[in-house]
Amino acid sequence: MKAPLLALLSLMIPAPVAAQQVDGPWRGVLDIDGGPLRFSLYIRGHSGNLCNGDACNRVTRVNARGDSVLIEIADYAATITAHRQGDSLIGSYRNVGNRGPRVIPFRAERGEWLVEPAPKWIEGRWDAWFVQDGRQSPRVFEFRNGEKGLEGTVLSNTGDYGLFWGHAVADSFSMGHFDGSFVYMLTGRLDGDTLRGLFHAGLRTQTPWVAVRSTGQPHLKPPTEITGADTSSAFRFSFPDLHGHLVTQDDARFRNKVLLVDIFGTWCPTCHDA
Repeated sequence: MKAPLLALLSLMIPAPVAAQQVDGPWRGVLDIDGGPLRFSLYIRGHSGNLCNGDACNRVTRVNARGDSVLIEIADYAATITAHRQGDSLIGSYRNVGNRGPRVIPFRAERGEWLVEPAPKWIEGRWDAWFVQDGRQSPRVFEFRNGEKGLEGTVLSNTGDYGLFWGHAVADSFSMGHFDGSFVYMLTGRLDGDTLRGLFHAGLRTQTPWVAVRSTGQPHLKPPTEITGADTSSAFRFSFPDLHGHLVTQDDARFRNKVLLVDIFGTWCPTCHDA
């Protein structure tokens, strides 16, 4: 009688959830103070992608055990930890950025986000100003209708913020950018011929902005005005590589070659893109 009883007990105990049971598309959200930042999460086996519209960033590893899911984003020392609740994932996103550790609530539901085309009133190029501490800093917004709906980017004097993706309702819009490191959201509404809104960075930072239709005149500084080089002497450097070996401009491997030096932060997605 013991063997049948053990067999019955084994049938009653739920089996661990396999990684394949979280496979597929998920409608992801980071709940920041400015509202829900939407993105797409695609899981296949032990890997996956985070996507803003059709711009995707690799997920290093997905581990599912029982009702727990751990999503590792090793490029940025970041993780998403969650528990399954029916067809939902509930948890938090954690990483260590250039300003230290942060934790942001995360949730997701199975399925794809609806494609919501960009309304005509927002499409095009806008000259914007971020307003902080009484000072104005120029930006350019570019909005268009992409394959996944409303998309665009924010340009500054030093580069772009990556692809933003979102939706518009009546005269208001919301667009997010989450790539595993940067947590950005742009929200605003049309006020006559002017756009007004907030730029959200991370969990709580909010910067007011105002924008008008671009006239075609230069709004940002040309690169030659904000970059320069001291050519009075040769560029020299010296640093240890990942194995502790000293690297200098005099190494034999660089001799008689054009040498390009790129200085970047490991936490910076645009640096990885470069």
